[in-house]
Amino acid sequence: MLALSLIVLPPAVAKHKTTKEDVRGIVVTSVDVANSKIVLTIEHNKQAITYQVPLGTELTIDGEPVTLDKIQAGMYVVSYTDADSGTLSQLDVTSHPDK
Repeated sequence: MLALSLIVLPPAVAKHKTTKEDVRGIVVTSVDVANSKIVLTIEHNKQAITYQVPLGTELTIDGEPVTLDKIQAGMYVVSYTDADSGTLSQLDVTSHPDK
């Protein structure tokens, strides 16, 4: 008899990397540089998610590396990776919704 086991990683260990289809309609709502936080909002249901953006987070605009102060409200999310449920490890945005 075969025994099957399923290993489930806790959220703090599992990373979620988005694809272009996953992020369609997610926009940057606000950026708090002083507290290293960013709010992303899913447009269709208005769900806002606040993330901590620690030092070392890979931030890009159209694939070009930037610092948090360059990211602005209204930019569209191209991809992001959660380090855990409230922290980002990577975020790429664009000012063009079709990219």
